[in-house]
Formats: sequence, structure tokens, C-alpha cells
Amino acid sequence: TWQAMEALVDAGLVKSIGISNFNVQLIRDLLTYARIKPAVNQVEIHPFMRQARLVEHTKAIGDMHTSAYSPLGNGKLGLQDETVLKIAKKHNRTAANVMIKWGIQYGVSVLPKSVTPERIAENANMSVVLFSIFSFKYVFSGFPSLRSSGVDLAFA
Repeated sequence: TWQAMEALVDAGLVKSIGISNFNVQLIRDLLTYARIKPAVNQVEIHPFMRQARLVEHTKAIGDMHTSAYSPLGNGKLGLQDETVLKIAKKHNRTAANVMIKWGIQYGVSVLPKSVTPERIAENANMSVVLFSIFSFKYVFSGFPSLRSSGVDLAFA
């Protein structure tokens, strides 16, 4: 229960507590009885599932951050998406760099994962990853086909 998690904070066993996959209504409900606000809500977010209403609601609450899992999408709607690949090529970056950069520019933290040894090694070398992500800029308008659909597509 949320009260049990708050007890962990009170006992000094954890510094922060959070939630996962909470929508706007679940957050509103939780805040009616929570003594301690969640520090983070971890949800699926990527250019194909922006969850704009949820992200805006979380920002409006203050003191709560949104963290994106599955920030790379999945298959054709992700690292193989034509628009993503065009942006990656234009900036001499990987599709993963573009998707991660999108999440950062969107204002959420990103938690990419991989089962491929090469990708895990690349992700472990944070100096390479940070250079790849922060050494280029692009504008959301690079994703017009993704922003105009208004449809969020879940992959998890």
C-alpha cells in the first residue's frame, strides 16, 4: 500500500517513493490520501505515445517527475520508423540517439534497455552516449507525422 511505502520513508530506509503506470485519475485519487507525494511516475512514453495530458498533469502538480520506459518504441514504430531514421541520418546519429533526445527535449527522463551486447556496452559508456545525445539539436517539428496523428500507441 502507499501507506507502507510512506512508512519506509519515515523509517529512513528509502529517500523517495514513486508510482508506475498511473494515469491522471489514479494520481488524483492517490493525492487525496497520500502524506508524501510520489517523486516520480514511470510510464511508457516515446514519440508514438506521448501521453501529453499525463505529462502536463504531472508537471502541474510540481515535485513529481515523469520517467519514460520504452523510450525507443518498438519495431517499425520506433527505431525503424522512416521519420526517425531520416532525422538520425541528417544529424549523423543513431535512431536510438534521436528517440532518447526526443524524450529529453520532451521533458522526461528516459530509461532505455537492450538485450544486445553491443548496445549494452554502448549504453554503459556514458561519455559516448552523452556526446551522441547532447552534441546535436533538432526541433520537434522533425516529427510532424507523429505529432499530428493524436494517437498514442503502446508497445509494452
